Amino acid sequence: MKEMIRPDMSIVFRYKYGGVGFGCKGMPGGTSIAVYKNGNVVQCEYDFGDDKPIEKKTLATLPELAESIAKIIVRNADKLSSIPNSLYNGTLDAPAEYFTFSDKKITACNTHRINKNDVRPEYYEAYKENIENENAVLDIYNEIAKEINKYDTGITLEIK
Repeated sequence: MKEMIRPDMSIVFRYKYGGVGFGCKGMPGGTSIAVYKNGNVVQCEYDFGDDKPIEKKTLATLPELAESIAKIIVRNADKLSSIPNSLYNGTLDAPAEYFTFSDKKITACNTHRINKNDVRPEYYEAYKENIENENAVLDIYNEIAKEINKYDTGITLEIK
């Protein structure tokens, strides 16, 4: 039976990172930070290979934060809708990253901002569309991270 999600417990924003491509059961599998519609800011820890958290901690309840993040996502809805659900920049073994912007889920690996002038022309040509999409995801993530970092949640998200 599928678990029902209450509307106030839907995710407005979530960033999960960690877990390299290869590992063993029981190894650290990453961390996630999520902001729910009701304002709960939740941090989870995972074992490698498991989607279910081994530890879940509510850090704060800030409905105003959830509202401001939702506005950022709405403002970027057109941009988000044009980004594929899976991004690939040629990385073979790095921590996975999972971004959730309301209903939009994006999986990537080793996301980083790339300037055309900082990479070989061959790489840029091969990954041009992905580079543009990763940069767009990071722009939205950074705007949300700055918003989260304004509040006393017990965490500080890295600006990328």
